This record gives sequence, structure tokens and C-alpha cells, in this order.
Amino acid sequence: MWFAVINIILFQNPLLKVTSLFKYTDECLMLFFAAWIATHGKKLHRSYVAIAVLSIALVYLGLLGNTFSGISRPRAAILLDIANFAKLFVTAIGAALYFEETDVGQTGLLRLTAHEVRLIVTAGAALAALSQFVNLGMTHGVRFGIKAFQFFFSTPGMLNQYCIIYLLILTLDLKGSADKRFKFPFILLTFALWLSTGRTRGFAVIAVWMIVMLLANNEVFGDGRIRAEEKIKRFFRPQYLLAAAAGLLLIGWDQLEYYLGGGTVTARGLLLRGGITAMKEFWPLGAGYATFGTEQAAKYYSPLYYRYGLNTFWALAEGGTELTDCYWPAVGAQFGIFGLLIMAALVALLSAELIRISGTDKYALVSMIVYVIYLLISSTATGIYTAYTTTGFVTVLTALSICRSKGIGYEDSSII
Repeated sequence: MWFAVINIILFQNPLLKVTSLFKYTDECLMLFFAAWIATHGKKLHRSYVAIAVLSIALVYLGLLGNTFSGISRPRAAILLDIANFAKLFVTAIGAALYFEETDVGQTGLLRLTAHEVRLIVTAGAALAALSQFVNLGMTHGVRFGIKAFQFFFSTPGMLNQYCIIYLLILTLDLKGSADKRFKFPFILLTFALWLSTGRTRGFAVIAVWMIVMLLANNEVFGDGRIRAEEKIKRFFRPQYLLAAAAGLLLIGWDQLEYYLGGGTVTARGLLLRGGITAMKEFWPLGAGYATFGTEQAAKYYSPLYYRYGLNTFWALAEGGTELTDCYWPAVGAQFGIFGLLIMAALVALLSAELIRISGTDKYALVSMIVYVIYLLISSTATGIYTAYTTTGFVTVLTALSICRSKGIGYEDSSII
């Protein structure tokens, strides 16, 4: 059953091009895991309780913003926006509880999923190379002198999001030295597929993965007697953080200058300025749910877009394609300074929980660290923490990491 669910998640974007049946996969996951939390509440530990309390506080804060800002919003928009902000945290807690407490059976969940991903990245990398010379209808635009490859996804940017989960599934599946000689080339094929999208974020995260894997091959990560929390303390040393920050800044400087510099008008730059303006105008509570930068603010076009003149930019006009291309500006605009602090705490707790799930397994720990960093990088440009892909991917990573650490169905397998 869970292999089928993982496949729906791995193919949700291309499936949506065929039918809208899978549009609410992330909401279904949230409802399933919310029910599991409700029936297993006695086993919640402190981090789960803290996430729940902060999430409830954010709901009250957002509703107070709606009350005092005076901006009229449909009740349905407010309710859907509440669910949109809550779904990732509910799903993460519920998935951790479910897979830690439930034996999913000797199905070889990670082994089967990794075999499938190897087939996907092999086909994708081959078609990406061919698409540079033959029009297969799988490219969109040109980046860095190459045709940006989108495969069977809606855009190259969407393939970029899926490549992170491919990489981390293959990382989780790494084990004995004999297997690595077979499995590692598929990591390189994933790099090639990711680079073919032409997205700077892909370049940055590949560099992050290489650095984390390099650091992981020391005695601290390899020692199963050391808890994940202690490994993280030793891993996040100031010199490592400074080196990583400098490298990421160097890689992404041209994009920061393009989107946030004063020379070019961009949707992300305008959303950032609009979010700051809303924080000031509706200090300190914010404007409330469905008012700025979210899917519901776009669907029920918010008056703030008119008030701040954002509607005059083509991508931010009513029905525009980039109305949700931000995260922290939307949080600040809708929940104010207090909501911004609460959301930062929620993200920190979620990150810590994902790392805890990895246990003492080196490759699971690497995967979770890289994913946490990927989410943080992505949140500077997109609403990654409210994206349907993130909710699904957290479920997949949680399931496979816990199955890996428990050894459920992960027997040595022959090459297929």
C-alpha cells in the first residue's frame, strides 16, 4: 500500500496534467496523519507538543489579523489557508508517529523505491542529453547555454524540485562497499538530470550534498553509538557554517542580484517589498489569512495587491503566474512580527524532528541534513513549506528513513 502511495507522490505533478483526481494528495495525507495523531496522542513527546502549541498560536494570530486589518476575505479562503500552513507540520508529526509505531511489513519499501528511482533518473538523463539535439517536447527555455529540461513534469522548475527527492532516496539506499560501486553512478546520473534543468538551486544543493557527504565519512557520523542530536552539534561547527554560507552566496549571488537588486523589476523583489510594507501597515499582528503571497490570496485576489500596485506587474496581476513565489514575505505580511518568529520556531522544530528521525544511520542523517538545507534555501524564493511537493516528500523521506533504521524489509538484493 505504501509503495503505491509513494508512487502517487513521486508522479503527482505529471499525473495532474492528466487528471485532477490527485490534486488533493497532500490534504489527504494530512487528514490521514491527523487522525493517527488524534488516536495516538498519549505518545506525543515534547517536540510534537511544542509544534502543536505553536501551530495553534499561529492560527489565533492569523484570525486576529483578519479581524483587525479590516480586509474582507471569504471564509473558505481563510480555512483553506489555515490548512495550507498547517499541513506540513501535521503530516511530519503524523508520519513519524505512524512509521515508528507501525510495521509496514516485509515489503522492501526502500529497496523497491530506489530501484524505481534508478530507472527514472537513467531515462531522464538520457532524454535530457538527447533533447539538446532533438526536439522531444521536453524542454522549456534556455539557461546557461543549454535547453532547460523538464522531462514529463510541468516545468523545469518542477523537475528541479523532484530531483532532490530522487537524490535523497538514492542516498538512503547506499550501503555496503560492493553495492556502492553499482549504486553511486546513479547518484551522478541524478546530478546530470538536475543540472539539465538549468536551475541555480540545483547547482547549490548538489554542492551541499557533496560537502555533507564528505563530512559524513568521519568517525562521528559512522559511530552508531552517538545520537543524531550529538552528531549535529559536532557537524554544525562555526567554520563549517561560514564555509557553507560563503559557498552558497557565491553560487547564488547572480540570482540574488537579479531578483532583489534595484536594477530589474521582478515578481520576487516586488513580493518582498510588498510583504515588508504589509508588516509595517498592519503592525504587529499582520493582515491575516489569505491576504498576501499565498494560494488563497491569489485565488481570491487580495486587495493588498491593488493597494501596493503589484497588480500592474504582469506576473502579479489577477491570474498571474508568480503570485505565490515567496514564503517569508507572505508569513510576515499575514502574521506580522510575532507570526514570523513563530514560523521560524516551527521550521526549526520541524528541522530538528527530521534529523531526529534519521537516528544513528549515517545516510539517513545525511539525507535529512541536506533536505533541511534545501528547504531553507528554497524558502528564500518560493513558498516551499506550503508546497504540495514538500508535504509528500516529507512523508516519503520519513517512511523510508524509519524503515531503513528499523531494518524493515531491507534485505540484501540482487541487481535488477
